[in-house]
Amino acid sequence: MKIRTKETLLDAIDSDLAWRKKELSFLLSNIQKTSPNYKTSLRTGIVLLYSHWEGLLKICASIIFPM
Repeated sequence: MKIRTKETLLDAIDSDLAWRKKELSFLLSNIQKTSPNYKTSLRTGIVLLYSHWEGLLKICASIIFPM
């Protein structure tokens, strides 16, 4: 993807961030519903949160500094 303007850059980052927020919100609502197994779900959520953070940074870096 060629980034030529600031708006294009922000749109690319926003679109990637949007589905990550949606998935994490879905996971949070599931954790809140499952009270007996919340510790296991919470551990899963922490791993997924870190994975999304790492993925977002990787995508942002590849958009800003293409190889």
